[in-house]
Amino acid sequence: QVVKALRPLSKLFFDVHLMISDPSKYLDDFIDAGADIITVHKEACNDDELKEIAERLHKSGIKAGISVKPATPPESIKTLMPYFDMVLVMTVEPGFGGQSYISDMNDKIKKIAEYSAQDFPNMIIEVDGGINSKTAAEAAKNGATVLVAGSSVFRADDAAQAIFDIRAAAKDAASR
Repeated sequence: QVVKALRPLSKLFFDVHLMISDPSKYLDDFIDAGADIITVHKEACNDDELKEIAERLHKSGIKAGISVKPATPPESIKTLMPYFDMVLVMTVEPGFGGQSYISDMNDKIKKIAEYSAQDFPNMIIEVDGGINSKTAAEAAKNGATVLVAGSSVFRADDAAQAIFDIRAAAKDAASR
């Protein structure tokens, strides 16, 4: 309902992250609502179901993303990457905001970036969880191309400045 209500009001890119069981059951609702990319969790489906979801989204003209939780090894999605436009690395345990970035995830980001550079140069590598100007630099240095920041922006005294600082830190780190 939120995506459907906001879609007529904005031409911005709508990135929908489904942290749910059986995401196939809800795809049509989000497709019809106007999502531009829909991300599902590797842990929510078997590989055949994930491939079917990606194909279904692409047939609908929507990009497909696959997300991995902190305990999921990057090798587990390597054979799935040809089906997806984006890999989302969760750098916290999904469920609630305000958690601290798990720095051990930097190795996972780096490994996925290596897979991407070899075979999928247009792959979006998104990172979500504990992003602030310090962790944005870590994620970008390791290959993240899109960062999701919640608490560090919405709890900041100056949200615009927080966004500016995150972008500047990521851009600086990525250029090194």
